[in-house]
Amino acid sequence: MDISERESLIIRDLTVQASVGVDSWERKRMQPLILSIHLFTDIAQTSSDDALQTSHLNYSSVARDISHYLSTTLSSSFVKSFEALALLIAKLCVIEYGASAVFLELRKPHALLHAECAGVSIYRTKKDFLEYNKYFTPETTSVPTINSSPLPLIPTNFTVETLQYDKIFIKNLTLSVIIGVNPWEREEKQRIIINIIIHLTSPLEIFSDHVPRNLNYRRIAAAVTSHVEKSSYKTQESLVESIAFVCLSECKTPKVSVMIEKPSALLYAASAGCKITRDPSWVFGNGSALKLGTDGLLTRHAVESNKPVVSGDDTAASGKWKTAYLALGANVGDTAQNIENALRQLESRADVKLLDTSFLYETAPMYVTDQPNFLNAACKISTMLTPENLLAAIKEIESNIGREPTVRWGPRAIDLDILLYERLEIDTETLTIPHPLMAEREFVLRPLSDIAPDEEHPKLFRTIYKLLALLSHSEKPTPQMQKVIPLPSISTNTDGKTLSRKTIKLLKWGSQHTSLMGILNITPDSFSDGGKYNSDIEKAVAQAEKIARCCEFIDVGGMSTRPGAVEITEKEELGRVVPVIKAIRQLVKKQVGAEDQTAIVSIDTYRASVAEEAVKCGANFVNDVTGGNGDSEMLRVVKELGVPVCLMHMRGNPRTMIKLTDYASANGEGLMEVLKKEMSGCVSRAIQVGIRRWNIVVDPGIGFAKTAEQSLEILKELKQFARGGELTGLPVLVGPSRKRFIGKILEDAGKKEVEADKRVWGTSAAVVKAIEGGAEIVRVHDVEEMKDVVDVADKFWK
Repeated sequence: MDISERESLIIRDLTVQASVGVDSWERKRMQPLILSIHLFTDIAQTSSDDALQTSHLNYSSVARDISHYLSTTLSSSFVKSFEALALLIAKLCVIEYGASAVFLELRKPHALLHAECAGVSIYRTKKDFLEYNKYFTPETTSVPTINSSPLPLIPTNFTVETLQYDKIFIKNLTLSVIIGVNPWEREEKQRIIINIIIHLTSPLEIFSDHVPRNLNYRRIAAAVTSHVEKSSYKTQESLVESIAFVCLSECKTPKVSVMIEKPSALLYAASAGCKITRDPSWVFGNGSALKLGTDGLLTRHAVESNKPVVSGDDTAASGKWKTAYLALGANVGDTAQNIENALRQLESRADVKLLDTSFLYETAPMYVTDQPNFLNAACKISTMLTPENLLAAIKEIESNIGREPTVRWGPRAIDLDILLYERLEIDTETLTIPHPLMAEREFVLRPLSDIAPDEEHPKLFRTIYKLLALLSHSEKPTPQMQKVIPLPSISTNTDGKTLSRKTIKLLKWGSQHTSLMGILNITPDSFSDGGKYNSDIEKAVAQAEKIARCCEFIDVGGMSTRPGAVEITEKEELGRVVPVIKAIRQLVKKQVGAEDQTAIVSIDTYRASVAEEAVKCGANFVNDVTGGNGDSEMLRVVKELGVPVCLMHMRGNPRTMIKLTDYASANGEGLMEVLKKEMSGCVSRAIQVGIRRWNIVVDPGIGFAKTAEQSLEILKELKQFARGGELTGLPVLVGPSRKRFIGKILEDAGKKEVEADKRVWGTSAAVVKAIEGGAEIVRVHDVEEMKDVVDVADKFWK
């Protein structure tokens, strides 16, 4: 008999409160739930004497007791899933109140931001709760009472009749999309309403307080939303099938029903739409599989097997490249070089490829606070190692670097942890994946979010970015974190081949201070100060002393890159910069001692050989005006040296760049969009070579292949420069000092003397604007004046 024809007492749309899951803003708190219950019973027992006996089912008592139980007793016990809560309520109805069976629908109105509700419906009989399976003990299946534990009974012996009513649903998911065949419908997005029902095909899919990944309504809603909002179908029929495909193929749901409605379709109707039901055999069946093309259309392709390929299958198999994410931390010794050494040992293995690294963070210790600060980072690798063998490999690296046994969470020279390995879940005595504590550790989530913000936690069904956002809004205190750039001193070992690295300074950025880079041109023809220091080392060193008193960086350049400048030979460039860098280092040794060489020397060159020699002579930073494009060996050399690099945007070379200022694109993109796209390419190439993300600084290239108007636009829109794509979050260096665009502004304002050395006040305004736009480093000539400007501007903008 259909349950709709059976006698029952009905409680419809009872609003209750319960502590279950999180709300639409991901907060753990008491939430309203809407409950509808059909209590199957013999109505004739009450109707015969028209009196309500204590032995009879009483909907008033049931509603009161359930409401009280959920808002009081259960409020102290956090239930993760309302699927488990639905089972608990069903169990109370048949065991406590004596109903022969119960059908209930539990809706969560604030489950999703863009849907009316998410919910679950189930049907259970007394038999379901009383027949025990051999795998479960009485302790794990005890019947709850109003004052008992909220653990639901695990029903394990369902009939077909029971299963056909088990559903998870998303009701009235409302999205905006281009949809329709009429020309006007192709111009503007319109509202559509989507209803999704997941038909449960196994009783074990809803048996505990943990929802499998393929049944998580948040994940399903997110996947459908992402697909729909990027689509532009002409027919609802194509759209509804594509949504079903996303549910079955991407989310791996069981049988699914999808209905879409278009409220604006008909003038005299509330809506028009269509509904379909599909199961996995529709996607994978008869030796073929559906595939969603780039045009949004579904096409069928032949496959070797009609078995669906489930994400996570065979992820532990050796001999196949798999993606994993590792956490790195250190707080003993030269922590930056310990982390660098660990990465180089990973790179040296044939069965590991280092794909990306995060920014580097200085972090206050967590758990055991009486110890030095840590440096923390994360990296993405591809590996042929199984998780167990990868664990053995990183333990060997830890031993090589000198990690020694200590108290749990205590000091260590290096710490490597496997955070994620594909979508695998492992829980053994020696290895747990995903890392069990990562969701509560900002020093893990923040670096991981730098390189994998959209990666989903296999157990928590949240992206890394979402987990970080939740943690930042939680009440748990987390250690303070500070982005840093490690500045190393490089020297050649006695064998004349290998290099030694020692960190002389951790440059903090993203903080309350803008760093100054002072310009020291050892050239006869630079546009502003050419000829001042190129023939006299003593004068150059004296200027370096002056710069060091005001600035974090001394930027030494031996070849002019002004518009129209003539390229000099490599030998001549080396002859200019190397003696000066050596002299600066000797001066530092004499003044502060060999053990404290904290002056940061930057080499301004686009030649890899000059950068390499300069670094070996004492430079700590490479400033490449070509963004790594001027010399094919530059990025490789920078990576091998292990020093930070500033990649600047420039087109062509100093002789041709003035003719390369057309940034109009075929798709209508403006200057900033094209600039960011070209700069992202530079950063991508650097990362692919192996340069650490924490060692990359970007410069939009004011005045290089830019007109005066374009340089102004870049300064105005600077906040947008390091947002999106590979540029996201990178520190920005800006060099507006004495540039031609400042002279043009002053000339247009009527000033007669606009030579480069007369542009100090104009430079100060540009520096302030750069700081307001988020610049972390400004490159200047007039160091004493600009130090005052920066100190004051930081109080406003940092």
